[in-house]
Amino acid sequence: TEGVAQVEALAEEIIESIRILGICVEEFAPETQPLVWEKVNELVTLFQSLEQSRGLVTNIDVPLQVLSYIDQSRNPELYSQRLLGDCEAAAARTAGKVESFKVFHSACAEKLRAVNGGANGGANGLTNAGVNGSVSSPRGGENGGAHTANGGEETSNNAVAAAADADMHTTP
Repeated sequence: TEGVAQVEALAEEIIESIRILGICVEEFAPETQPLVWEKVNELVTLFQSLEQSRGLVTNIDVPLQVLSYIDQSRNPELYSQRLLGDCEAAAARTAGKVESFKVFHSACAEKLRAVNGGANGGANGLTNAGVNGSVSSPRGGENGGAHTANGGEETSNNAVAAAADADMHTTP
């Protein structure tokens, strides 16, 4: 960061030198010509120093959009503000998607409880679903111990999920 600070200081000196040179040229008179030449030589020296400092900041990427803002005489901070606004909007969209998935999860859990609720009184452990999608039952057993209402025979979790999926597609 020391190199960046050095280049930043040089850039500020160049800007100040150009500002003073602009004033000298604007109010030019023959007796101020030595001052103008002095400022031009100072500016050349500052640009040479900047060229020599170029290797200090090789790992910095400036987005092309920032350069476009500068070319259009716009403040580059406006680019940062616009980018921040875009990020905030994307975060809000993501939060909305998360909320939608929570509602979807609750609706799926209700459908599964409705399809599988008779055998174990509705307590089929849907809130304890594992990473692999298995559903645990208070009765235990293989494949998460899912049971059907028809005589208590075990079925796989995939069959229960397929029944819930079929029910969801037939409901308007």
